[in-house]
Amino acid sequence: MRLNHYQREATRTLPSNTEPGEALNLGALGLGGESGEVIDLIKKHLFHEQPLDVDKLRKELGDVLWYVSAIATGASLTLEEIAEANVEKLRKRYPEGFSPAASVAKADEQQPGRAARFVREASEDQILEAIVKNKIPPEAKWGDDIPRTPEGYPLGSANPQRIVDALRAATAEPEGWPGDQK
Repeated sequence: MRLNHYQREATRTLPSNTEPGEALNLGALGLGGESGEVIDLIKKHLFHEQPLDVDKLRKELGDVLWYVSAIATGASLTLEEIAEANVEKLRKRYPEGFSPAASVAKADEQQPGRAARFVREASEDQILEAIVKNKIPPEAKWGDDIPRTPEGYPLGSANPQRIVDALRAATAEPEGWPGDQK
């Protein structure tokens, strides 16, 4: 079944005379509830050692899709245009497939070369200031041992390896990006 065909069929079952704003509200509230039912099924499977009820999961995911369709309809969007935009975003963000570094870098949200230029041209103090905004103590310098939690993360900070991965990913030019131009 095509997504837009599904959306037309699902819209037919919205309460009659539903205004766009009402469809948004109905969709958002229903999505929260139905998502909770999906989560509960998975929780029971993972932590209560119950078999995954795939038929019930299919039905609950169908309800989730119905509410997503209601939100899209209320916003005058089609499910197919949403799906196409999402695939385009994922191709830009993960040109080589998923990686944690690409997830942090979010290349689809960056202007080509901007982050790379910053990392190449910024002083150590400017880079440290950017890291400090992620709550790494300002006294930390490259290579310093900084206070860590029992899990090994800097106190009050994000995982430093993620920051390093983000900097590495940001300075790489994904295929298709133009070189830095000033």
